[in-house]
Amino acid sequence: MYRRIKEHILEHILAGDWSAGDRIPSEHELKDQFRVSRMTVHRALRELVDEGYVSRVVGAGTYVMDRRVAAATMAVHDLCEEARRSGRRCRTKLLALSHGTVWPEIAARLGVASGSSVSHVVIVRWVDNWPVQLEERWVASARAPSFLTQDLTDETPAAVLGRLLPAISFDFEVRAVMPRRRIRTILALGAEEPALLVTETATLDGEIVSVADLHHPASRYALPGRFL
Repeated sequence: MYRRIKEHILEHILAGDWSAGDRIPSEHELKDQFRVSRMTVHRALRELVDEGYVSRVVGAGTYVMDRRVAAATMAVHDLCEEARRSGRRCRTKLLALSHGTVWPEIAARLGVASGSSVSHVVIVRWVDNWPVQLEERWVASARAPSFLTQDLTDETPAAVLGRLLPAISFDFEVRAVMPRRRIRTILALGAEEPALLVTETATLDGEIVSVADLHHPASRYALPGRFL
């Protein structure tokens, strides 16, 4: 019976019904749906975790993993630094700065329990007179407790984390997306204009310290970098 549950979940994932980052039904919901014991459901989920299809977060639930094939590694550089290097003006505006508990989707990305304490920051950056980057970042408070006391407009949040935690490392993924209305409004995007999304994960000693989403207008931004 556990194979039937496993195949049911895989069918939804492979069909695209549940995308990377989506929460799948809980053990309790699956137990009731298939009328089986919790142990049977647990075995199906454990095998899916072992095979890399889902990840489980204590207190938050089970989430679909991203199994896309990655291209060669690329170094990503600071936007304002690149703009100033080319003689252009760059300015930064802090839209939100807060401290509170994290919701399940971000808890899964940070690898912490749902309801854990996090710092949250939203920053928009203009080059000349156009918005070209919207950064939304979450930092696990227990792993970088002094993050919110820093000046996040003079330095980028990534640079601040690098200064506070010198051994920290950053991984990036870049993809094209059709952003939500709020992001379109902030970045002055057309109704059908895609954005380049840079998803960042910062780790230290095997633990995730911070995750961030950086959206850029595809028509006004070229991602500078070099393949390693």
